[in-house]
Amino acid sequence: MTDPKIAMPLDKRAWVTSLLLQQIVIVSSVDPDGIADIAPKSWASMAAFEGPILGFGCNVTHQTYRNIRAAGDFVVNVAPARLAEIIWPMAERHGADRIAAAGLTLVPAARVSAPWIEECVGHVECRRIDIKYMGNEVFIFGKIEHVAVSSACLIGTAFERYARLDPIFFLEEETYGTLDAARRIGSVPPFRSSMFLVKLGPFSVGEDLMERHLQYLATLRTDGRLAMAGPFLDGDDGLIVLKAATPEEAQDLIARDPLVRAGCPFSLRPWQRTF
Repeated sequence: MTDPKIAMPLDKRAWVTSLLLQQIVIVSSVDPDGIADIAPKSWASMAAFEGPILGFGCNVTHQTYRNIRAAGDFVVNVAPARLAEIIWPMAERHGADRIAAAGLTLVPAARVSAPWIEECVGHVECRRIDIKYMGNEVFIFGKIEHVAVSSACLIGTAFERYARLDPIFFLEEETYGTLDAARRIGSVPPFRSSMFLVKLGPFSVGEDLMERHLQYLATLRTDGRLAMAGPFLDGDDGLIVLKAATPEEAQDLIARDPLVRAGCPFSLRPWQRTF
């Protein structure tokens, strides 16, 4: 017997589970006086190869719409999952207050007046070519003028490159999703990625040293070097999974850990994820 299908409301806001997942981006724009604004968006998509053309959804009450209608330029900044906690509170603030609260860095773009957001992993610079109106909602189309991405996203296998891109997807309310793995059709195994397993401990340390250890792990996560980490529940040791190009790089990363510098024993082994 097949799984029965349940009718859903037509209103997208009531879709739980959401059927169409949207990648979260941050659109930066400027007004005619050059004052910058940033806003998270999740309805963004390629619209045409020829141009090429990109489009995203917005509302006529938003500063993003007013800026692009007046000045024309905008940048779609591709946000990695590590920015999720910064992105969600953005809706509570506006203008310069939003930029300051987010703590994001605006830097000049290559070909348009709207800025890049430095903490994002990729930037698609566009110039407005059309706006389609649907009541108070609009879909803004822009001709892509320049594309740039972090150099780390151009190195290695497809799995490794997309893992570094680390895109984030809006699901519903306070929920988001991430990309677990890039998989190739017809391949067995579906992907290969070299990582390093670090068994750390045994250890018994004070709160200050443990806090510094956790802060270092958070830094590795932000830099895209940490895949996962956590303690074993039946002992006083833990496991760290590092993303590194060579054993020497992995050794250097773990050697900088405050816990290791304080004398905590560890072992490091290369590991290849295939499923």
